[in-house]
Amino acid sequence: IAGTMSTILFCVGMFGATFSTVIAETSVAGFVLTDLLKWDTSPNGAKFKAIQIILLIIGLVIPIGGWNPYSVVVWGGAFNATFMPVGIVAWLILVNKKTLMSEFTASKKYNIALALALIVSIVAAIRFWYVTLS
Repeated sequence: IAGTMSTILFCVGMFGATFSTVIAETSVAGFVLTDLLKWDTSPNGAKFKAIQIILLIIGLVIPIGGWNPYSVVVWGGAFNATFMPVGIVAWLILVNKKTLMSEFTASKKYNIALALALIVSIVAAIRFWYVTLS
């Protein structure tokens, strides 16, 4: 549909996606790390800003140091694949807890969909580690 402009449109789209993700990811990392360390999670706090600066430096050193930044993506996928089943199990427990959800507890169809998602995520995690380690 885009013809000769398709490459340019794709590049502009990738730039936009990358730029918006970079901003969100660095903010999330700052919140997660300051919260884990039991520090004030205010973006105006000195410790929060220090973590952001450290993460920025790490992000800049990776490509400047000659390392492949895309190899880190594989390990991000490994983390997601490994812990997604845990998240789905937690979700199943929470959405079926009557004291928490009252009349909004999960329906049978929703529980079946979550069970199928759990099976798929377990298979994906096992396959990922099998392929990675073999």
